[in-house]
Amino acid sequence: MSHTRDEPQFTFIRLVLLAGVVAIAVFNGRGFSPAFDPLLYLLTPFVRGTPLGTQMGFYYTTSVLLSLLTFVFSGLPAALYERVLRHRTSSIVSMLIWLAVAALLTYPAYKAWQDIF
Repeated sequence: MSHTRDEPQFTFIRLVLLAGVVAIAVFNGRGFSPAFDPLLYLLTPFVRGTPLGTQMGFYYTTSVLLSLLTFVFSGLPAALYERVLRHRTSSIVSMLIWLAVAALLTYPAYKAWQDIF
């Protein structure tokens, strides 16, 4: 029996894979990533003097920005894959590419977290 992309089970699988990408991106922004401190240093002049210029504001702003950067940059290879194959919607393969690249970007943060515990 052949399945089409519009069936609910494929939509559910894509949503689960997208939730996995979001969870991995949030983990990368938690402060374990080696990119956290350099990003905090670069972000400091832009946030100082604003309501986010407190110590916790710096931490949370850097965390959210690092999570968003992980989410966006991990989606680039999947978008290129869809563009090359001229897909109009995301396929499960492109979502798996997105998840794999997000996991690769988060690997240094995972290793740092593992060393702590």
